[in-house]
Amino acid sequence: MKFAGGRMHMQKHTFQPKAPLEQKQLRLTQTLHQAFEQKVQRYPQAIVLNTENGLGLTYEQLNQRANQLAHYILQIKQQMGETDAFSPVIGICLEHDEEMLVSILAILKAGLAYLPINSTHGAERIGFYIEDAGVELVIGVLQYQSLFDESKVDYLCIDSEKAFIQTMPLHNPDVSIHSDSLACIVYVSKTAGVSKGVDISHTSAMRLSAMRLLRAEKHHLDLTKNNSTENDIWTLLDASTFEVHTMGK
Repeated sequence: MKFAGGRMHMQKHTFQPKAPLEQKQLRLTQTLHQAFEQKVQRYPQAIVLNTENGLGLTYEQLNQRANQLAHYILQIKQQMGETDAFSPVIGICLEHDEEMLVSILAILKAGLAYLPINSTHGAERIGFYIEDAGVELVIGVLQYQSLFDESKVDYLCIDSEKAFIQTMPLHNPDVSIHSDSLACIVYVSKTAGVSKGVDISHTSAMRLSAMRLLRAEKHHLDLTKNNSTENDIWTLLDASTFEVHTMGK
């Protein structure tokens, strides 16, 4: 089975956010992880995610875990080659849970972009995504590792590497990128058997997040208050992770 397709860039929106969004600390000149780090500074002890063990994960804890993985990714990047030789896109094959959030933030903090990979897609289809996007490294769990046996990629199994990742620094990596830089690639099916890769920049993702906040305002919701919930962080990152809900449908 052959997969036809290619890559296309997401068109620039003409949407301009209103003043209230500036008061909510969401600026389109920021990258996604900069917007997140700003919330970490404002509400470090606010619960951002409810975990399976029943303990809430705070902004500070999520940020530190993402930082540790980001430093590990940068170490791998250095070992695999110089900047020009290392693919700027890292695959993620995880459930829609805290590990995915940590991985998304870590990749962005490392100045790279990510490609979400649906584990329900077959190995051949996954191979198409990897080859088309030029992925050299995939982050996942042991459960999904066999899906990549035929692909020429390195597999970072966070299950087995967790102890070493936890030895990495807790501070934000010193990596500078522009808001127009690539944040993620989304593969969508236009017609049967045809998949297209859409490049989404930080700016485009922030615009989509801003529009979601405007819709929330109309329903009298404040998604940036310090009594944060899972919807808060996913709302910020949903602009770059909406493929989690749409791919495979």
